[in-house]
Amino acid sequence: MKKKLHLGFVTTYSGRWPKELPEQRDREYGEWLEKNLPEVDVVKASQIGCTSQALEEIVEQFKENSVDLVVMVYGAFTGDDAAAYLTEMLDVPIILWAPYEVPFEKNTRLYANALCAMTMNAASLRRLGKTYHTVYGSLDDERAAGKVKALVMAYHTVKAMKYTNLGLLGYRPTAFYNCAFDEGLIRRTFGIKIEETDLKVVFDKMAQIPDEACQADMKKMEETYNMDTLPEGHLENHSRLYLALKEVMAAQNYDFATIKCWPEMGNLHTTPCAVLGRLADDHVNIGCEGDVDAEIAQIAEHYLTGLPTSLPI
Repeated sequence: MKKKLHLGFVTTYSGRWPKELPEQRDREYGEWLEKNLPEVDVVKASQIGCTSQALEEIVEQFKENSVDLVVMVYGAFTGDDAAAYLTEMLDVPIILWAPYEVPFEKNTRLYANALCAMTMNAASLRRLGKTYHTVYGSLDDERAAGKVKALVMAYHTVKAMKYTNLGLLGYRPTAFYNCAFDEGLIRRTFGIKIEETDLKVVFDKMAQIPDEACQADMKKMEETYNMDTLPEGHLENHSRLYLALKEVMAAQNYDFATIKCWPEMGNLHTTPCAVLGRLADDHVNIGCEGDVDAEIAQIAEHYLTGLPTSLPI
């Protein structure tokens, strides 16, 4: 079952810099993260990280909320201590986000100097062996904002996979050696749990679908698509399989699945290709031909985009 990524957000600056810009960025960037990343749980620091005491309290807050990843926005110049302390105490990756410098007049000071701070902080984290990413650009810069979203969604996908249950509805088709897989390797690499349900369970569930439910789905399909070329009996089996797979997926608590789509299903006039397309639109994602490796790609695609997955080709 998918679990949300807990994303820690903190704005930092060294205490001798003016506080007005950091306070503004803290509001704006925190709101942007919440609005643009609804798939994750944004944990906003209760204060700006500008002193060692503040950083200690922020770390405790992030620990209480089991933060998986930190976005650190530079309100203004920040020494190496903030990023180093956050990564050491939390032991999670960090995204260092340096917005563009705000305009300033001749003979006045820089108000942020964020790029310099980010470069210096990143070099220190590299020496400490910590995992970090750098982003330069303000939230209204499509390139910079897009990079932040891509990074966060990548970590979201990694976490979601660790809580994913993948069902095998049958094994691979006969002589499809390329669809064989290493269950232990998949679990070690992605954390995906794999269980098996025999095709007989699917066929039995098809037979148990009430006639009225089947007829209603058949009518819906006839009203939506041209059925003139569909062989006799195939539409009823299509509807029964569509309804049965929905029930089996829910009953087995499968987040995703693969199905052995032939020869048994073809012999019984239940070729599932169109069914799988309909189910994908319903966010019930099942890959064809028992191809587990291809289904892993579909799982990642779905977690990254939130969209229906396409059938592997």
